[in-house]
Amino acid sequence: LISPYFSQYKIKQWSGTTQRGRNARDISGLHGNATRLGCTQNASSQPLYDYSSTDAIFMDCLSAYFISLTAHGVLLMLALWDTPENVLSTLPFDGWSQREYRDVEASLIVSLSLGVAFCVIEVLLLATQVPPPGRSLSALSLHFFGSLCIFKFVIDSHPVGHFWIALVLFSLPPLIIQVSLFLSSFRLSRFC
Repeated sequence: LISPYFSQYKIKQWSGTTQRGRNARDISGLHGNATRLGCTQNASSQPLYDYSSTDAIFMDCLSAYFISLTAHGVLLMLALWDTPENVLSTLPFDGWSQREYRDVEASLIVSLSLGVAFCVIEVLLLATQVPPPGRSLSALSLHFFGSLCIFKFVIDSHPVGHFWIALVLFSLPPLIIQVSLFLSSFRLSRFC
């Protein structure tokens, strides 16, 4: 997966040395890779990478997926530090006890901690196996919308129930996608 970017770096790096007088026969194998990848030896005439290929689009989708997953996890951690306002927005204005406050606060902390744990598990599963483009795009969109919701919840005070809804809608499905992909990589025939 990293090889197109690595070869692209080598082509860009070696293109400067070919202009300094290296033998054309030394880079003849590189020229084949450059035309296959849509690269040129003169970096100013065309872009270095051809974005019409599906590999480039998939790599961009995968990096965006990782960034949105990281943003989702960071926003969940930020929401963990801002619990009192959200707890008070859940409780009625008058007549709540310390026990009710602790119960609502515990519910919020459990919800946000589960979201952070789901993100960490998903990063670990992403490190073991790369998802196909369709699953990656769906998980990317779920984490993106989850990040937007959590950002709104951090800016404005929201009831704890909204955090649970965001957990079920935006953190659980991408984890299920990654776990199903991880489990589908194991076949029963391998162990029998």
